[in-house]
Amino acid sequence: MRELLLAGKAARASINRSSLSRQGRFDRLPCVPRAFLERDLEILGYSELREERFEGWTIFSGVALAGLERVETAFLYLNAGFTNEMAKEAKPEFVGRKGRKYVIVPRSEERRKNFIDELFGSYSKFFVAEDLIWAKIQERFAEYLQHIRKIVPQEEHYVAPRKEGPYEPDARLDDELLQLLTYNGDKENRRINVVRAAAGVGKTTLARRLARMLADRSDSLRVVPVQVESSHWDKLQLASLE
Repeated sequence: MRELLLAGKAARASINRSSLSRQGRFDRLPCVPRAFLERDLEILGYSELREERFEGWTIFSGVALAGLERVETAFLYLNAGFTNEMAKEAKPEFVGRKGRKYVIVPRSEERRKNFIDELFGSYSKFFVAEDLIWAKIQERFAEYLQHIRKIVPQEEHYVAPRKEGPYEPDARLDDELLQLLTYNGDKENRRINVVRAAAGVGKTTLARRLARMLADRSDSLRVVPVQVESSHWDKLQLASLE
């Protein structure tokens, strides 16, 4: 979780991803694929989860409610870097499971879809883990994102702020913060960032502008901004910020 705090009346934009070096320049850090986990299936609406790990692959089982019916489902997750032999080894163990079946791979293995389709044929459907999770997040937050686009106030005559330091005519603080909030970096470099300035210089306007920019680009950037107005701070519980 990447967080940006703007000191003053402004709300907070809390976004995933990004890294900023100590010198204030952006570093390109390697993005390591995150494993598919039980909590991802919980996000997708499955319960009664079971997990069986093998070398290079994992089988998850769970139950989802479809109307009044309980639908048993099995998921085969092939880890990043799996070999063809691992996938072939997993097949008899996987296809014998009850219910619907889905083969899931990380984005780095999407190029191997044809091999997976040929190996598993009509036994299962193929999904990229990141696409599957993002589709559910989009569905869950669609109304909230629309609320930000319509309700968050925007200045009619907006002037892009600049950070302190040597004058750079083309430098825009909002663009720099947008890059900070959306750049996919090493999780070890995640931290809270604070924008400080005197009263009345535009921190609240900047926070609202960032929230709107991120809401407008939510699909392409795959982020969900969290914008909290100052009037809401006293209603928040610390546990809700986790």
